[in-house]
Amino acid sequence: MVSIFIVDDDENLHQVYRSFFTMKGFSVVGSAFDGAEAVELFITLNPKPDILLMDFRMPIKDGVTATKEIRGIDPASKIIFLSADETAREQALAAGALSFLVKPVKFVHLLQAIDTLLTKH
Repeated sequence: MVSIFIVDDDENLHQVYRSFFTMKGFSVVGSAFDGAEAVELFITLNPKPDILLMDFRMPIKDGVTATKEIRGIDPASKIIFLSADETAREQALAAGALSFLVKPVKFVHLLQAIDTLLTKH
């Protein structure tokens, strides 16, 4: 079963993602509402999640900073960056995200990105 960790400051998106992934047979193993919380929770997760979904603009610590820190903890982590801000793409990929999708994201594209990361990385 594919394990997912959701990092986004929008509580409604957490609910939508959780429902969608549960319906698809995935397991949501963690949820964080800002980058600082994401890093703290990521450290405690064992085993580490297969995929992290990372938002860009969040309180306390943004997604780029959290991505750098998480990749520093686990260089093998597979992070899909999700942002409505297309200009964040370069920063996100430079920070260690392996994929970048523009919000609002179509679930078919999200599933394709997850499949690509799981089969090619």
